[in-house]
Amino acid sequence: MEKESPLHRGAPRRMKIGLFSRESPMHRGAPRRMKIGLFSREFGVVTIAVCPGSFDPVTMGHKDIIVRAARMYERVIVAVAESPSRKAPLFSLEKRLKFLNSSLLGLDNVGVAGFDGLLVEFAKAKKASVIIKGLRAMTDFEYEFQMAQINHKLYPEIETVFLVARPRYSFLSSSTVKEVAVYGGCLDDLVPEEIRGDIIRCFREKEF
Repeated sequence: MEKESPLHRGAPRRMKIGLFSRESPMHRGAPRRMKIGLFSREFGVVTIAVCPGSFDPVTMGHKDIIVRAARMYERVIVAVAESPSRKAPLFSLEKRLKFLNSSLLGLDNVGVAGFDGLLVEFAKAKKASVIIKGLRAMTDFEYEFQMAQINHKLYPEIETVFLVARPRYSFLSSSTVKEVAVYGGCLDDLVPEEIRGDIIRCFREKEF
């Protein structure tokens, strides 16, 4: 007796990938998914990530984290804290936003916005589900771990993803950049090339 083809008896089509045989999602009504790196995404669902900080000013380490986040998520919002709780910024919010916009030209899925208040409230307003934080050392982790826990408590739908700084940026911070700049030191490879002259000019003319 001739075996009936699955296509003719109404059975779902199946595809074999590696060692696994999978039922085609297109034929069982499930949403199509694709896997990118370590993340599986549903088609049509845009994952928005928030990358917060004071960015006073933005450094090459910051830019590296943002670029990596932009490869992982469909949309990334760089959230600039107007009045950070840990220390008062040197540069005005306007200048910090300008530095970031100049530094991130060409990253079409990255936007920049200022905020004041709780980060989770900003994330809710932007419909973000992920917070991206860069880690340079264990001392960073202790603080960021506490912040991740309280943010999750305040907004259970949010997840925090930690990205470890590349070794060449593990020493770099905004404070280091300001200390070098105030004494006229070389800022090459410390801040994005697009804003290097602007930062030097700010310190020379004392306009922040």
